[in-house]
Formats: sequence, C-alpha cells, structure tokens
Amino acid sequence: MADKGGLLEAQQALSSLISSKRRSSGENWSHAFDMMASYLQRLGLDRQLHKLSVIHIAGTKGKGSTAAMVENMLRQCGYTTGLFTSPHLMDVRERIRINGELVDEATFLRNFWSAFNDFSDGSTPESPGMPAYFRFLTLLGLKIFLEQNVDVVILEVGIGGRLDATNCIRSPAVCGVSPLGFDHMDLLGHTLPVS
Repeated sequence: MADKGGLLEAQQALSSLISSKRRSSGENWSHAFDMMASYLQRLGLDRQLHKLSVIHIAGTKGKGSTAAMVENMLRQCGYTTGLFTSPHLMDVRERIRINGELVDEATFLRNFWSAFNDFSDGSTPESPGMPAYFRFLTLLGLKIFLEQNVDVVILEVGIGGRLDATNCIRSPAVCGVSPLGFDHMDLLGHTLPVS
C-alpha cells in the first residue's frame, strides 16, 4: 500500500476495522486474544514489550479517572509517561498520550500507516490478517510508546477480563483495579467470584 494521507484517512481506515457483527461468544474472543501474540510478532513488538514498565488498570467504574490520576502524578514526578485509554470523544489520538498530550499527528500517522500496511500486506497461517479496532489501537499504542521510549505506560483495559487485548502485557509492574460491577456479562460471565 502506498503512503496514505492525514488523520481523516487514518480514521476512515481505522473505522474499517469495526466489526458489524454483534459481540460473539467467549470462544471467538479466546481465539482473537490468542492472535495477539501473532500480531505483536508481526509488528516486531514481541521482543520489545519487556522494555515497557506498565501500570495496568482495570475496573467497571473509575478506571479512566484512575489512569489519568496515576499518569498525572508520575508526570509531575518527572517521568515520561504514555497513557492509553478509551474511548475517545473527538480525535482517536486522545487514546494515546505522551506526557499528558495527544500523540503528535506525525508520530501517530507514521506508526498508524506502518502497522496498517504491515497487516494489510496479506496473511498466512503464521501471520494473521488485520486485527479488530480495539486490538489494533492497543498494538498501535504499544508501538508508539516503545518508539517514544517512555518511562512508564499507564494502560487502561478495554472490556476487561482475561481475554482483553491489553492482557498481552504479561508482567505489568503494577496492577490497579477500580470497583468492579456486572458489565459486559455476555462475554465476561454473570458472577464476581471472590477468591
């Protein structure tokens, strides 16, 4: 694929990754999560993830606020921060912030088209096709944070649960959990087990 244009073109390409299907069974999500390892490998990120110091934040209510507060505290202490949250309101770059600011357009577009083109170049059994919307953005965020050499990444989960795309980070430095409730029960189940 040829080099693409600006942010509008990137957002249109990203929108093509939104599935028109209803959320499917946990079995399909399990397969999609298993594919994250292949996606990371395809982008060359699998051997680099250990370089990221990650604070992984989950929960039903307050995880975004908690992530923003933790990011701000670390930035005020002099750390270079990368913040990954969702959803965005106006600009998809709201999801990927460096030192509290939207990732700059040039950095976003360079990394976006690099990843998009890499996934678009065909798939084989060893190299799957295009990841879905949230998985793609998770991969993009990690790619940008590695490129920008941030000191710490504050990573907010998406839907949560063990099959969440952000769980590709196997050894976060810290995990935070804001209050949990019954949410996304079609995928995550109907109980809140206590161990």
